[in-house]
Amino acid sequence: MTSIILNTITGLNYPYDIYVCDVYGNNCGYISQINTPVPSSVEIVLPPPFDMAPAVGIKIITSDGCERFRVIDCISLVPVIVDCSSYITTGTTDIFKYNIDTNTLTLLTFPSLPSISDIANNSNKFWITDINNPQEITEYYINPTPFVAIYNRILYPSKPLSGLCVKDENVLISTITGATVGSSYIVVEVNISTTIPTITNKFSLPGTGRILSGDLFYFPLTDKLFVSNVGGGNVYLTQYDYTTGTLEYDVTLNPSITGVYGLSSKNNNLYLFEYSTGKVYRLDNISTSTFTLVQTTISGIYAASSDVSCAIDVTPTPTPTITPTITPSITPTPSITPSHTPTPSITASYTPTPTITPTNTPTPTYPYVFDPYVYLVPEPQDTTSLTNLGNYMFSSGSTSFLGWGNGGVPSISGYSNNLNVYIHYSGFTGGSGNFVTNVSTLKGYIKQTSGTTTDTFGCSQDQYTFNTIELSTSQVNTGIQYFYTLWIPLNAVGGSMTNMTVDIGYNTPCSTDIVYNAIPDTILAAANVVVTSGAAIPSNVYRVLWIDPTCLIPSTVPPPSLSTSIFFKGNTKT
Repeated sequence: MTSIILNTITGLNYPYDIYVCDVYGNNCGYISQINTPVPSSVEIVLPPPFDMAPAVGIKIITSDGCERFRVIDCISLVPVIVDCSSYITTGTTDIFKYNIDTNTLTLLTFPSLPSISDIANNSNKFWITDINNPQEITEYYINPTPFVAIYNRILYPSKPLSGLCVKDENVLISTITGATVGSSYIVVEVNISTTIPTITNKFSLPGTGRILSGDLFYFPLTDKLFVSNVGGGNVYLTQYDYTTGTLEYDVTLNPSITGVYGLSSKNNNLYLFEYSTGKVYRLDNISTSTFTLVQTTISGIYAASSDVSCAIDVTPTPTPTITPTITPSITPTPSITPSHTPTPSITASYTPTPTITPTNTPTPTYPYVFDPYVYLVPEPQDTTSLTNLGNYMFSSGSTSFLGWGNGGVPSISGYSNNLNVYIHYSGFTGGSGNFVTNVSTLKGYIKQTSGTTTDTFGCSQDQYTFNTIELSTSQVNTGIQYFYTLWIPLNAVGGSMTNMTVDIGYNTPCSTDIVYNAIPDTILAAANVVVTSGAAIPSNVYRVLWIDPTCLIPSTVPPPSLSTSIFFKGNTKT
């Protein structure tokens, strides 16, 4: 992991908005806001693609519009001590770090916050459920001290979740509604090793009509799960043996303690946050219903969390932070499996030449690195290239799609799997016939900051659109047609996207003589494509833009020889 340390900021009024850029002041990404004067020193953990850079540019913009830019050499971070603070939220978009011992609150800054329903964290990740979209979980990487949050991705569980806590790195615990009307909520495991989490039912809350309306917390050392829940006009704290699902205690809290919406832990103690008063209680003995009031903090606490490693009474030891888990694994031979035998639409005399070993359903590499670049993928339209691509797609298990030139825009059925097979085709790494250029180099930066600026070519650019990509005559065979698609990492556009219009032109940047504000296929632009490791582009969750037939360039047959660059630019993201 790489960071820079700001020891002094002079001549500017805080709060400061901090951006990291390349050393030329381009490709800037928002990091955080600092709400205190500097000094004292502030350490900033650098996100990809800057985390291995020997030097970066730091841009500081104040609320009154002043701006400073400086190139700073990077240093390596020593692993930090585990931070056993609690995190609490009053809902909407406010998240605080809370020290139970000193009763102090610190307001934190997160990028791209949803409307908060519940929160959970471990030592280097933070998860937030969205009250307006209960089937979305926003995931961040965090550095606890000094606190920095970096947006990573959005998870899409198949069912609405109520409440959230951490079991381990890949598993969260939550609840879902009962199987029938009136039945109690069901405790579930949520495996987040994929973007669409796997939900497994564990056991139900006691009795009938029990709903979460509270929080959960798991103790890894004792394998106990605590759930604050309500039913029949009462407030309960319920304890389970998590592995067996055995109900061990079901304690009525009211009238002494009411409306407990947050649970956290420190040194093997469970803490309960009372919503209406902000009172913080420590559970001393659940068998005798013994609680101690330890603090009174801000009222209206809607949820709480803490690092599960702080749930055991141990001496803190150095723990790696953000970087150890965000390097994607590279597998030379990706595993792609046909879900059933497709009916090929190419000539029967083709001899399949498999280049990918069929195994089981592909498992996406996890976690996905934040990658603020769109990738331009040219598919050559000559007979040899399409034959080879079609053979590969068929033999590798694509259920219906054999390449644009072999059948047009893909169907939504089997879409993610088929596109994952497609982008694993070896031709897209370049140097094979009319597959001239490795598509991983044909990319444009996706602007992360708000407002309208100009990109490196001087073209207007808005937040979450990509800057101008120049495709030169040396990067394709100028004598044939190509069909172009644009692959956009979902975590680089704020975690959600309905569509993005595109400008394309010849000869000069910002030109639109091919098309202005083209609207890609609306159904496919809103569909996720999970790309596993070993593909021509980084593993991630993508949205792919299909602009048919406009992206067949040149458009006439026979095609005129391409004598000038082609320029692609994102216009408007929705």
